[in-house]
Amino acid sequence: MMSIPVQKSSSDEQYWKEHLAKQKKSGLPATIYCREHQLNYDRFYYWVRKEKRVSPRLIPIELKSIATENDSTIPMELPILCTLTLRNGSVLAIHEQSVIPLVLSAVR
Repeated sequence: MMSIPVQKSSSDEQYWKEHLAKQKKSGLPATIYCREHQLNYDRFYYWVRKEKRVSPRLIPIELKSIATENDSTIPMELPILCTLTLRNGSVLAIHEQSVIPLVLSAVR
């Protein structure tokens, strides 16, 4: 059986990211790509999973308070225009139409 050298330098992450990108661009299944490039499939798949765990992008939001003339707040039920259920189970309720395109562009 052929011994496959393991990359142990500080550029380990870059090394695997380059191979992930090359495999994706090649259109080859990961098993075939790894075989052709003499890569350890388990190690390759470790980096595939690691890349998928990258934290999601955050969207800045602005909170507006509604106050009366005497500075006391009035509890109001704003109409919900759209709701999104996030992967973690949280529900995002959107009350303002101008926010919908911003949110949709961020989740693509």
